[in-house]
Amino acid sequence: MVIWLLAGGGESELGEREGDIKGIVCFFEKHFPDFIFHRVTPVRNKRTPDRVKSNAAVDALGKTGEAFAKQIKAKLDDKIKYGSPLCDAILIVDDLDCCYDESKNSCHDKLSELLIESSRQKNQTVYSKVRHTPFLLYESLKPDVVAGKCPIFRDFFTQLQNLNQRP
Repeated sequence: MVIWLLAGGGESELGEREGDIKGIVCFFEKHFPDFIFHRVTPVRNKRTPDRVKSNAAVDALGKTGEAFAKQIKAKLDDKIKYGSPLCDAILIVDDLDCCYDESKNSCHDKLSELLIESSRQKNQTVYSKVRHTPFLLYESLKPDVVAGKCPIFRDFFTQLQNLNQRP
């Protein structure tokens, strides 16, 4: 089964910038070895703001919400327009980057900021989104534990597992 993956553009989605550190594609391949995940977005590694061209709006990284929805439409239109082999499923990931309050339907604290602050208090090594997030995602994240704590992740992961049950 081929799955087109459209994800934001943060460090966890990429991972390749630090050599062999795994990103989100490798996370999915690890937990769903029968699937082929083809990353459609982000299209390239993140660039520093001084290297981003003003006319590269469609390919800009780190999009979320409505801007990400427009990027998805453009990329899917291109896939069809240029005759790419079709996929069996499309997976869109737009993370909240925040431990989510379902009763308020909003974020309380930004997760990465909490990790950075915690690492400053407890360790000599300060948490880095570039280095540590992809590593933690691939090496440490246990989907069954997260599913037990986060109903949104549980629903998402269960739906993905159910794709594997299709004939």
